[in-house]
Formats: sequence, structure tokens, C-alpha cells
Amino acid sequence: MTDCLITIGDEDESIAKRLKLCKTVRRIQGVGVDGEKFTEVSPEEKQKLRQQYGYSDSDIICLCTGELNANKNQQLLINALAELRESCPNFKIPFAGAGDKFDELKALAKNEALRLEMGKKAKERAQIYSSERVKKELEDIYKEIVFKKKGIYKMKIIVLENAEQIGEELGKFYVDFINENPSCVLGLATGATPVPTYKYIVNAYKEGKVSFKNVSTFNLDEYCDLPKDNKNSYYTFMFQNLFSHVDIDPANVGFLDGNAADYEAESARYAEAIKAKGGIDVQLLGIGHNGHIAFNEPADEFTDEAFRVALSESTINANSIYFDDAPMPRYAMTMGIGSIMRSKKIILVATGAGKAQAVKGMVEGEVTPQLPASVLQNHDDVVVYLDKEAAALLK
Repeated sequence: MTDCLITIGDEDESIAKRLKLCKTVRRIQGVGVDGEKFTEVSPEEKQKLRQQYGYSDSDIICLCTGELNANKNQQLLINALAELRESCPNFKIPFAGAGDKFDELKALAKNEALRLEMGKKAKERAQIYSSERVKKELEDIYKEIVFKKKGIYKMKIIVLENAEQIGEELGKFYVDFINENPSCVLGLATGATPVPTYKYIVNAYKEGKVSFKNVSTFNLDEYCDLPKDNKNSYYTFMFQNLFSHVDIDPANVGFLDGNAADYEAESARYAEAIKAKGGIDVQLLGIGHNGHIAFNEPADEFTDEAFRVALSESTINANSIYFDDAPMPRYAMTMGIGSIMRSKKIILVATGAGKAQAVKGMVEGEVTPQLPASVLQNHDDVVVYLDKEAAALLK
């Protein structure tokens, strides 16, 4: 199956059929033939299309141009093809198009041993974007595809032996970062995953290597309908594992109120508090078995600011082990995806074989709210710390 198809301009009927072979259709310009939506087809139909058009699993991209009326945009395609060839010389690029520079495109395909597929002339002349916009979108798409095909990810992936090594390496990062930025704003996470990191930081503080005197923090989430001082609240967790052992000013510790009378007002308060501090410099995340980050569960769309969420059965099953004497809450207040993505830097930690499938989807899969962590592919500065078990399924 072709990984991605890029279209510029409108397509004729024969090209429209080819679009159905692709997992992803990325449009730079054009609405397609009669606005047709190119959805998944049956394996039988897909095989027929492959036979008809000569597709194979090695085909990666199809560039379809309508009759572009500006040579500069066709030149952009030529440049993009050449750049892609240098990065991944084994790519096969089915191409269909027309225009003044089509002979040059054809020559490039032949000279670089790229397969050329002629398509019928597009029905209508396409109205095109500015060359700058086309160039930017092409660059973004090529980077995404080349990275994935070569096993190089936009996210920086660090694989270590175990959780203890991750805690030490990440703890060193935080100590250095705080010393270089003593008034920094940290987004913090709870659960078993960050505990080794917090232990390292606490030991560093005790040895006089770091101070939290001017640091501000905001936690990702908090259970609803649970007293703040309950042993299972995230407020209690953070003080037990970090805050009570360092010199942080309690006034600089930010938490969502899971017992707020007005959840929308609480969301607005939290957003304003983060904004007032200048935004989050480094946001620490874990990942759930179902790909959730914070308590952003799989959904139909990505969220923005903090909100009250009904926890999924997967999350309840995973976290119920901590609630040995009372039922686990079914709701929580959580930072939204938008809040997380506005952080300047994001660090995600995952350990254990149980997280391997979620990690693979996050790094190599489609960006979809059904796997919320996949949105991190769209952030410019993400570092992922994994132990060998959590990294086992990555290419």
C-alpha cells in the first residue's frame, strides 16, 4: 500500500482510482474529482487496482499535478523530487501530470531511475497557492515520509536499559536545566513512570546540586470527587515524591482542582495561571496503554484547554491497583492536548512491554485522536525516553 499521496490540482478519474490505494491523502491544492472522498477499499478491489496501475508495496508517493499554470511551482516539484532522491534513492515515485515543465520532470524521473506513470491531462486548470506555501507543505510532507521510511523520527528517541537508567539520565537533564534556568516553569506528571526521575532530583537537592526556590510547576491532572489530601490524589503524590523534599515555594505549585464546582471556570483559571507564568518550558509525560497522555483518552477530536473527562475502562483497570480501600474515581480534570502542545519542550517516558504498542503508534502511526499521544509528532521539540521493552516494536 502506498504510504502517502500528494496532490496538487484536480485529478482526473483514472488518478482518482489510484488515490484509493493510499493510507493517507495529503492535499496541497484541489478538492479531487467531484469532491469524491477517497476511502478504504476492499482487499480484492485494491488488488485489481494494483494490477491495473502497476502498484506494489514499494511505491511510496504519488505526485499528481493538474495543469499548473506557473512554471515556478513545477520547478518546486522538480526540486522536491531531487531532494527526496538524495535522501532515499530507492523510492519509487508514480507521477502523473501536465504542464510546461513536464518534459523536465519526465527526464528527472528517467535519469534518477524513478518510475514514471503518465496520467490523463487534468480536466481543469488548477488555481494554485503561492510558491512559498507549496514549497513549505512539500518540505513538511517529505520530511515526515523520509523520516518514517528510514527509521528516523522527528521525535528524538533515547533507548536505555531500564527505568533506573532513564531516571538517572532524565534527572540529570532536569538538574542541569533548572540550574541554567532557575525560574523555569515545569509541567509535571504522576504515576510510577516519573518516580525514578523524582528520586534522582531529590537526591541532587540533598547534595546541594539544585534548588527549586524560584521554580514553578503545573501538574497534568487530578482526580475528581477525591479529597486533595487523600493518599491517592495526585496532589498527595507530588508532595510525597518531590515537593516535600525540595525547597519549592508552595505558592509556585499549580494543580487542577478536581472538586471544583464549575469545571469550565477551573479550566479557564488554570490556562490563565500557566499563561501568567509565561507558559510551560518543559512538560513531562507518560503514556497509557491506550495511548492517552495526561487523561486525554482516545476520542473523535483533539482537546484544547483543561477539561473534565470520563476515564476509560483501560485507564481505570490500569490505575485501580492503587485504590485498595475505596473505588477508583471515574472522572478527572486534565490538561487538554492544546495545553500540552503549547509547551516549549516535551519529554515523554515509557517503560515496560505493556507500553510498546502505544509507543509504536505514537511514533510511527497516523496522527489521530484515537491515539492521543500521536499528536506529539506535530511538536517541534519532543524527546522520548524508552527502556528496551517499550522500544521493542519500533523499526
